[in-house]
Amino acid sequence: DEGVASMVDAHLSFNHIMDEGVIALGNVSINCNTLKKVSLERNHDITTAGWVTFSTSLTNPNSSLEELSLEENYIGDEGMTALAAALVTNTTLKELDLNCVHLVSAAGWRTFFNLSGKLNYAIEKLNLSHNSIGDEGLASMVDALANMKSLKYLDLGHCENIGATGWRTLSNILRHPSCSLEELYHTCNSNNINDEVVIAFANA
Repeated sequence: DEGVASMVDAHLSFNHIMDEGVIALGNVSINCNTLKKVSLERNHDITTAGWVTFSTSLTNPNSSLEELSLEENYIGDEGMTALAAALVTNTTLKELDLNCVHLVSAAGWRTFFNLSGKLNYAIEKLNLSHNSIGDEGLASMVDALANMKSLKYLDLGHCENIGATGWRTLSNILRHPSCSLEELYHTCNSNNINDEVVIAFANA
């Protein structure tokens, strides 16, 4: 179809897309090299299995996606692991929105970040706000950030189960010579940030 072949943006948020639909979209992203942006916010009928299969499309060298938004979907630990594994080989994705993804445990985030540390990320902007990452997950993220040399913007707003210990750990990576972060967003009133954490960031 000529229209699909020249598609640039696919805004499919707030729909009743199911596994079959998101898998078909993954195939479109492989065969349509003009497709640069996909928005799939709040498609709650897609299961973890659907997200796992969709993630494999990102491993295809023909994929040219640059922006992907999966905000408020039921991705689950297995889906997050598949997504991270796909990003190991993907070199085109620049922006990834994982705001408020559901069914992902602290262990799931640790696995996601552990895999992230094994790759040379192309991602420049990463939104992880409103997630249950926790201190241990954040510690895994800190280890990964040293290898995420393209990452410029990181959103951790409203990650309420990250404590002061986690935030102090994050402040340490800002001193690392390979850290490329230029902008870090968080919300002091809901992110358990106290005076000690503020001082740690000020000294970073």
